[in-house]
Amino acid sequence: MSDPVSKTEAAARDVDRFIFENTIKPTVTPATIAEHKANPCGRGQSPELKILLGYLRRNPVKSKPRYLLVEIEPFREWSLALHSRRRGDPPTLTNERFTSLAAAQHAVFLKRLLDLGDPGVARAVEQNED
Repeated sequence: MSDPVSKTEAAARDVDRFIFENTIKPTVTPATIAEHKANPCGRGQSPELKILLGYLRRNPVKSKPRYLLVEIEPFREWSLALHSRRRGDPPTLTNERFTSLAAAQHAVFLKRLLDLGDPGVARAVEQNED
């Protein structure tokens, strides 16, 4: 790994891992997950939840799907969809349907947390499952 590009990529991975371990991971608690479930839309969210959401939005796991919500029936039904990896291709709808936007947003939040692939994060998610 002597070429400059490889060194730069390795350094970026080290920085990302440091940020995740020291800033992001401590915000993933049962309380923060419960807070998101109660208030996924934004107003009045704690600083910890805002930091976590910002990280999840800016740092998607490249090997995992990118999620989006599609309104199937206005104000009544939403579907989870997977963003296409190819430019110009439409998203792929899944069979996951929701009757509230809040429930749909929370489901995407949980999927993004699990996609981080961290056992501690997965435990926090499992503690909040109904």
